[in-house]
Amino acid sequence: MNLRTFCLSVCTALCSFSTIQAESSSINTQHEVYIGPESYIIRRMREGGTQQMGYLNGVRIGYDRIKGNTLYYGIDAYAAFGCLEGATSGGSTIYSRKADYEIEGRIGFTVQRTNWPGQPSITPFLGVGYFEGTNEYLDPSPLTVRFRNTYPYTRVGFLIRFYCAQGTRIGFDFEAKYMYEGHQEVTDDPFNPDMRMLVMNKLQYTANMPITWKISNSPFSLSAVPFYRFRHLGGREAFPVDFKDTRFHLYGVRLVLVYQR
Repeated sequence: MNLRTFCLSVCTALCSFSTIQAESSSINTQHEVYIGPESYIIRRMREGGTQQMGYLNGVRIGYDRIKGNTLYYGIDAYAAFGCLEGATSGGSTIYSRKADYEIEGRIGFTVQRTNWPGQPSITPFLGVGYFEGTNEYLDPSPLTVRFRNTYPYTRVGFLIRFYCAQGTRIGFDFEAKYMYEGHQEVTDDPFNPDMRMLVMNKLQYTANMPITWKISNSPFSLSAVPFYRFRHLGGREAFPVDFKDTRFHLYGVRLVLVYQR
């Protein structure tokens, strides 16, 4: 069974066997406020062979104004913390504390077809945001130093929703993010002064699959959102040292409580 067939089977089962009841499943609310925990596995790969892996846990909070065939806008933010373990290309053990922070605003337009099966909707959007990530190396790492990556970005993407059972909604979101003016600050190096290195701007991607269940006779819903993110900080020549190309693969899920009005 390929990935596409598996995803379609899961969605069909969720829509067919959902037991949580609600009113009409079309987009008849305008405002959604949500908050909940977010956890993900992160794999960091640096040019030259250094690799790390670990788990980050945090919280996401946000607001969306979404309604069929009208203007869409939203804002959200998250913070996550954890530890990474791995090894350098030479085989030395490395250990670090990792933190990610992000805030973003979006604007777009929602198109919905209520006379089609599943009452599908699509919301293309544009967004702007800011990301900060820190990675602080600790013993037994051969060098205890702190890296801080920051960059603003623009994002383009779309949200797709299907209302396949009363009170059940599934979707697929895809987003491409372009960073600019990225840089890395290196501090707490016992052998060198603090420095700031430029990062080559690269495209980054996110895919989400939100599954939402309406809680009967209440303005609340529960949502589970499996996701994948690809983060890329491009290598760039610099003085006194070059910034090495670094890639991150993130696999995770968030569980949020949604208030709809």
